[in-house]
Amino acid sequence: MRKPEGHQPSYPAFTSRFPDATDAIVFAQLAVEGTDLAEVTAAVRELDALLAGTAGPRHLDRVRPVQEAGEHTRIALAYWDSVESYRVWWSSSSVRSWWESLPDDGPLGYWREVATIPVTRFESLHSGEWHDNGVSHFTPIEVTEHHDYWGGMRDRIRDSHHDELAPGEAGDLTAAGNRRIIFTNPDNLCFIRTAQDWSHCQDAERTTYSETVAPTLRAGADYIGSHPDTGCTSARYVQELDETWSQVQDRTCVLAWWLSLAHLEEWTVNHPTHQVIFGAFHQLLQRYEFTIDLRLWHEVCVLPAGAAEFEYVNCLPVTGISAPLGT
Repeated sequence: MRKPEGHQPSYPAFTSRFPDATDAIVFAQLAVEGTDLAEVTAAVRELDALLAGTAGPRHLDRVRPVQEAGEHTRIALAYWDSVESYRVWWSSSSVRSWWESLPDDGPLGYWREVATIPVTRFESLHSGEWHDNGVSHFTPIEVTEHHDYWGGMRDRIRDSHHDELAPGEAGDLTAAGNRRIIFTNPDNLCFIRTAQDWSHCQDAERTTYSETVAPTLRAGADYIGSHPDTGCTSARYVQELDETWSQVQDRTCVLAWWLSLAHLEEWTVNHPTHQVIFGAFHQLLQRYEFTIDLRLWHEVCVLPAGAAEFEYVNCLPVTGISAPLGT
């Protein structure tokens, strides 16, 4: 454990508490990309209908990249509260028929990044007792003392108490032609969804956040997404959409894959891009005397080998994470 002896957090924060019967959850990113927005939207609404069917996810968010230049991407972020319910959905005839019939050429690309996450390898942190973020839609959250110090993220992952969670060998790669790529993850691949919600902010705080904090997040996501030497294999800075996939919401998040938890920790502790983010947020706190309406939260998981599957159909070369990771 990294928690300093006698440490008491200077502010309250909350973390997920899974029921004893829950041993794993499934988090899936399911996406469509293309140059014609109308075609992309129609395709992702077809996906919506499939997700609304039997054994669909317990919670679903819809997002798009904050910046789009010529290429449009729409991503469904889907959470299942059990592995079995996800398997029922994924193996249903309607879903299998849809996915297996996707063309290997044409104007649209499709991809899925699906993680089966043991709850002992998952942690979350919320700046308040909010029940509308990620797994908190269906799982209780409770006050945690394991925060407000470097290493708190690792301490909240139960398996880290007896395992260093060091990066493993590359995953398995399968290519069916040049337009359909499938691979799995190496041991201890790490994923973070770190989110920002300013929908509850008053005008002054909203302006301060948009002008001073948000640009640092974009710069940080752009940097790690284009510098694999950080250990980040993919970073997407996205904005949430409404249920019609058309109206943007005052909520963003960064979705990033890392070679290991240690790589993520190194960036958060020592890298200048994260220090700028942290500094901008601290200035926001000071300006409003540490009483703000901005809501922040994140989810982190560290996956055993083979617990994630990545598949890209007719996608652009820049889409997805580095495959097959480490080769």
